[in-house]
Amino acid sequence: MLLLVSIPSLYIPQSNATDYGTTGLIETPTARMQKDATLSATIMTDEYISSYMVTYQAFEWLEATYRYTGFKALPNQNWDRNFEIKANLLNESHYLPAISVGIRDALGTGVFSSEYVVASKQWDNFDFTTGFGWGLLADKSIIDNPLSLVSERFDSRQASFGNGGTFSLDSFFSGKKIGLFGGIKYTFDNIPLALSVEYDPNIRLSGAEGYDDRPTNNQINVGMTYEFAKDAFLSLNYKHNDSFGLAITGRIDTNAKPTKYNTPQFISSLDMADSDLPPGINPSSWYDLLLFDIERADVFLLGAKLYLTEQRAELEITNFYY
Repeated sequence: MLLLVSIPSLYIPQSNATDYGTTGLIETPTARMQKDATLSATIMTDEYISSYMVTYQAFEWLEATYRYTGFKALPNQNWDRNFEIKANLLNESHYLPAISVGIRDALGTGVFSSEYVVASKQWDNFDFTTGFGWGLLADKSIIDNPLSLVSERFDSRQASFGNGGTFSLDSFFSGKKIGLFGGIKYTFDNIPLALSVEYDPNIRLSGAEGYDDRPTNNQINVGMTYEFAKDAFLSLNYKHNDSFGLAITGRIDTNAKPTKYNTPQFISSLDMADSDLPPGINPSSWYDLLLFDIERADVFLLGAKLYLTEQRAELEITNFYY
């Protein structure tokens, strides 16, 4: 008996920015990374916030994001600055998922404060993600924080970090409970479109005045991402059964070399047969031949003078390119 087993190739699915700017699904992160040296920028808006985000893949294993977020319910749409880092701990193999760890709002005020350990595994066109989260990603807590067995300091978590700008090391990976999050993304073969669904434990009760202080009972988000131009993405989503979101992301490879155009071989009129010269060019006239060569070199000849006794020539030229 012949048993055929199909093992998917290790094609890594196209990774996109979340509403937080980091590589992920909709609002939750994945273990995926962008290509090394990728710089991306995202603009996102929904019913409650607007965000401007810049993400850089500093190394193959390290992604960093800076966010500038405004809260629409507050006067003058108060703005918060925060920073996120995500590090890859394990690359995906045929049998093991990619694993990453991240800290969200590492230098901010704590409005979006959360940490996570997340795993992603690809199967055909599907990319599966699941992870454990602290902070906002533990709002729907189901598991005791295992780090409490290491130290009692992990039992409590600071709710606010003041004006931000400093690392709140005592709050990282702390809190009595941790939450579970995850989702699935499907990428189409023939069109640049991906569909995502996720479970997001964040109930949006962040403690920040004006940031949707109504807890939600629906933790499911759905969304789609369409690559409408090379490295340019449009994302639409519906979150927590109460808010539509829109995001645009563009990215560039800062390691990419500029495109080199092949310069056609230049053949001087001195190396051409008389029959190959265009009509009107006198092969016996040095001026005609000079004019013919210079104009083919995208240079405009204003005047020329030849001093035979001195074996010297004077040329007056210009161009419209440099």
